[in-house]
Amino acid sequence: MNSQFRLPPDHVTEDPVEHDTLPINEAEQGGDQAAQPLSIGDNLDLLWNDFDYSSLVMSQSFPLNDVALMQAGLSVPGQVSYGNPNEAYENQHMFAGQECGEQGIMSRFESRLPSVEPAYQTQNDAAASGNNNHEAEVRNERLNEHLPAQTTLVRRPAVPWRISKQDYGLIHAVMVSYATILPHDFVLPSRHALCRYVEGFFSGFHEHLPVIHVATFSLVTEAPELILAILSVGARYRFQHRQSHSLYVAAQLLLKYQIEQRVSPGTSSGEGPVWTTPGMLSQHSNPVPQKQHHGKGQGSEASPVNDLHGAARPLPRMLDPSRATTSPDRDLQTMHAMILMIALGTWNDRSLLKDAFSMASHLALLLREHAMHPDANGTDLAWPEWVAAEGRRRAMIVGFCFLNLHSIAYSASPKVLAKDMGLLFLPSPESHWRAPNDAAWREARRRDVHSCCLLRDAYAGLHAAQTDRPSRHELSSFGNYVLIHCIVQDIFFTRQVYFIGGTTSSIASGALSHLDRALRSWQHGWEATKDSSFDPSAPGGPLSFNATALFRLAYSRLHTNMGAHLLLDARDPSTIASAFRNAMAIERSLCVASSVGRAVLQCAHSLSIPVRIGIEFVARTQTLSWSIIHSLCNLECGLFVSKWLQTMAWAVRDGEALREDERRLLGIISAIVSETELASAVQSEADEVGRLLRLSAAVLRLWAHTFQGAHVFDIMGPIGAGLDRCAELVVQDLNPARGLASQ
Repeated sequence: MNSQFRLPPDHVTEDPVEHDTLPINEAEQGGDQAAQPLSIGDNLDLLWNDFDYSSLVMSQSFPLNDVALMQAGLSVPGQVSYGNPNEAYENQHMFAGQECGEQGIMSRFESRLPSVEPAYQTQNDAAASGNNNHEAEVRNERLNEHLPAQTTLVRRPAVPWRISKQDYGLIHAVMVSYATILPHDFVLPSRHALCRYVEGFFSGFHEHLPVIHVATFSLVTEAPELILAILSVGARYRFQHRQSHSLYVAAQLLLKYQIEQRVSPGTSSGEGPVWTTPGMLSQHSNPVPQKQHHGKGQGSEASPVNDLHGAARPLPRMLDPSRATTSPDRDLQTMHAMILMIALGTWNDRSLLKDAFSMASHLALLLREHAMHPDANGTDLAWPEWVAAEGRRRAMIVGFCFLNLHSIAYSASPKVLAKDMGLLFLPSPESHWRAPNDAAWREARRRDVHSCCLLRDAYAGLHAAQTDRPSRHELSSFGNYVLIHCIVQDIFFTRQVYFIGGTTSSIASGALSHLDRALRSWQHGWEATKDSSFDPSAPGGPLSFNATALFRLAYSRLHTNMGAHLLLDARDPSTIASAFRNAMAIERSLCVASSVGRAVLQCAHSLSIPVRIGIEFVARTQTLSWSIIHSLCNLECGLFVSKWLQTMAWAVRDGEALREDERRLLGIISAIVSETELASAVQSEADEVGRLLRLSAAVLRLWAHTFQGAHVFDIMGPIGAGLDRCAELVVQDLNPARGLASQ
């Protein structure tokens, strides 16, 4: 049986090799009795048995992938090209379109838990590709809303980063119309740079928060602030930081202008159009006189494409401000631009944090405003209406999740509560969302059955007792991702209830059991989900992989308040290390609870993944495939395991006997470290207290090492250096600990 898609058992069992599914209900059947120890053997079988990483080597080692070749108009190796590069774009299976049904590297990730659901049926190639003529017709019909007739006659590309000269001219003309708002020295990057940045956005950032419907996406139909936000993020993923910052500043100015227009239309201190997309230019044949720039240089003069066709493009006429500021489509695009701007401000230079927190407040207001409108049930909708409804749903849910991630990173109160999003339906599977046309969408819905379920109902089901739990809905990976965010938020507010004297004490046993049951129920659901995978490049996308990181963080925060001690806003490794050292130790009395053992095991598993793949390899390749969620969660998991190991060391120092399940957990962690170059430092210690502290330091150093490669976001450097500094502080405790142990 294929059991590669399972999280490690929620406690240490006797024979991990023979389990096809996780014994997650054992605690409910047998109470809170201590788990039985594993038999002596290879501890790593528990974490690595039947775990296939071979696709990671191929998918992450070679930056010149099929996508990059197609952007350049080249044929993919091993595939036949028929001359016209545009036709190659139309006919290839791109990540922007459908799930590929070809056999190959990724096909091994199509198998699922056989004990939970029937075997996965591979998609038929003909059904997946659909009717090419119909696909082009649908795409052109979508673009006709904003583009001129002569534009729609041009064959549209199948990938969003292939930008024509005409499209580029339209984008540039719109930016010219905002010259009074944009920085005086702003220069729109060249067309090829735009292609590169848009590709960077879709291949790097978008897969982790899939809001855009790529099959119907065209850059020229997007709001100008979203265009610049996409370009800024994409430039980051191409490591062009200076250009990314220039685009960030420009996007921020357009966003602030749009926010002012929503609050008081027509009263903004700046001058410029209100609701203008590049595609709208052709709808207004009458040119508008150039506006006065109040001493600022004209952005069009600095652009290398000011005179694209021998004459400057006419500017669009002003649109009705009331229509502009109340348009639901514009609000969703503005919302999406806010998310991207918050991401850039949150994870980069400390000076941008103020922008990020300010924009987060505006996003929260916009989310709550739109949450008051009912969500459309997608059961009986046609494909275009379904795309619109699902796009609105995803934009709002991604906004909620990202604000929650903001709360996780900086230990701040969430700005939007799960209950505010409770009347939204959970997102559909990625196979539905990626379908390039109506026929492929219908086939995906037939193959990957999905029942609409409100977020509040799905979350209530996680907390219900086993006997009262309703039959589980067919959730998507995105649905599981949203639900684990809700659990993390629930843990945050539960800890606030038990806030005493400036610190957060242990959560009461009743509340802890309630949350622990929700986590085990979520774990069962994750395993039952068809496209769950530990591979970020799996066909279903990285959402399920990202959700497992939040799952481990939830277990950590259930037993410690480590998040309150991270102080990531300082961006200073010494401050991070000092806060870690001052954090409360894990009380030995709490370690008796079986849920603590589950937390230690899950956090240890988070370290076992890069060790299994190769620490050096992960350090050099995770940038473009692993979400920053893993960096944040792995930081807390590393600190949690390190603190637990120190608790074990102090127990041994004080003459307390370790329980058998604790020794088995120590054996698992030791086995993970023994696969690395730090094994000799641990084994060189003669006494047990010294070995445990060396093991604690080794865990931190291994995590720190994964942060040593090149990274997209600036925050990664201080996190890695902070972990290294934490390890140094643990080693400093070795000599005092030896002295006490020998007395």
